Amino acid sequence: MNSGSSQPVDERFTAFADASRRTILSTLCERSSGDGAPAVSIETLTTELASDGGRDDPDGRADGGRVPGGRSPSADAKVELVHVHLPALERAGLAERDDGRVRLVEDPAVVERGLELAETFR
Repeated sequence: MNSGSSQPVDERFTAFADASRRTILSTLCERSSGDGAPAVSIETLTTELASDGGRDDPDGRADGGRVPGGRSPSADAKVELVHVHLPALERAGLAERDDGRVRLVEDPAVVERGLELAETFR
């Protein structure tokens, strides 16, 4: 086996291994039906991440789920999206961002198959 060829495979497995990245990929796939891969705004993806798993208000608190330091879960989700998850998806060759928007660069059917496969390991 050529060890140089494992990098893209490793990056893809890493991308599909993370629940937040699966949420991002699922959102991008849902919006990619039809011709081409339309871009989804960073704001839309942030909203999806913040609401995934009840992150908007995890404890039902009156402060809207604010975390220490005064940031909202939405602000934390955006930081994670921009600085952690999107770079990982770009390294994996699954998505790219441009001008505040993100789109799939891989065939949505391939991404959906990866998402299905990841679900079998839950």
